[in-house]
Amino acid sequence: MDIIIHFTVSAVATFAFAKLFNAPVKELLYCGITGGIAWIIFFILSNNNLGVVLPMLISSFGLTIFARIIAAIRRVPVTVYLVCGIFPLVPGRGVYYTIYYLITRESGLAGEYGLRTLEVAIAITFGIIFGSSIPQKFFNRFNKEYRNKKELTK
Repeated sequence: MDIIIHFTVSAVATFAFAKLFNAPVKELLYCGITGGIAWIIFFILSNNNLGVVLPMLISSFGLTIFARIIAAIRRVPVTVYLVCGIFPLVPGRGVYYTIYYLITRESGLAGEYGLRTLEVAIAITFGIIFGSSIPQKFFNRFNKEYRNKKELTK
């Protein structure tokens, strides 16, 4: 039951962000699903005592793969789904507390939160890089029009 609630909340939040981000209206639902899937991957992995960095790396990798598949199917740039789908994974709490502790002059806590936030941000970045390094030919298989064109040329 927890997974359904987490998926729903993250999908709705991503949908709202996509609307704010001016994503195409026809793609809002898919943007929401993308964010929900990214958060569920993170939620499941982080509940298995893997810390935060590894689940974040794997979930951003999964998000990138899923965004590229949906982009190939829907014939829309992948950034529409990737930028919106990354929304639930962004370490906003860590950034907030880092700045908060810097302002309150508690440099030890600011450094601790800042380092954790930087680790998470780097994990997200590498997950996207790894997912983007897969050749586009793999994702073109999901596009029916592309598949039909290949069959016609044979």
